[in-house]
Amino acid sequence: MYVIMSNYFQSSLINDPAVTIFVLCTLAFFQPSSCVLQKEIKYDIWKAVMDDLNLTIEALPTKINATLYTADLKDFNDCNLSVVKCFQLEMEVISYEYKFENDTMLWNKVDKIIHNVKYLLENDKQETKTSKWQQCETFAEKNCTDFLKNFKTMAQMCYTELNAK
Repeated sequence: MYVIMSNYFQSSLINDPAVTIFVLCTLAFFQPSSCVLQKEIKYDIWKAVMDDLNLTIEALPTKINATLYTADLKDFNDCNLSVVKCFQLEMEVISYEYKFENDTMLWNKVDKIIHNVKYLLENDKQETKTSKWQQCETFAEKNCTDFLKNFKTMAQMCYTELNAK
């Protein structure tokens, strides 16, 4: 039996698909822990959100005349999930308002920001970070420019907080 299995194993290593499967199975044992991977993914997503916000801050406010519920930095501590959720909901308002413009590239950036923040909120395992969920309507209404600047500052704080851990 040993000779048969040994010959089978050696002959299967000559086959390209078998080598690929063998290598992938071997690499599965050497993957980093899911916590480290989760942190790196969050880090990359916050970086993408900040990059997309930089592009939208330059172009979007001149095209949208809306007031949005905007959290101040005093409302924000330790990447507060309720504040992040409010920013995400208000970005959906911007997306709706901007849907009727002809700039699809910028609308896609806004939509990408929304999608990334939703992903972060859905996959955050530390939902106990906030002792109370604050309603978005409790924040002051500000113009689109101030909203985007505050959102960018909040994203930078979350990004920095992840980097510090």
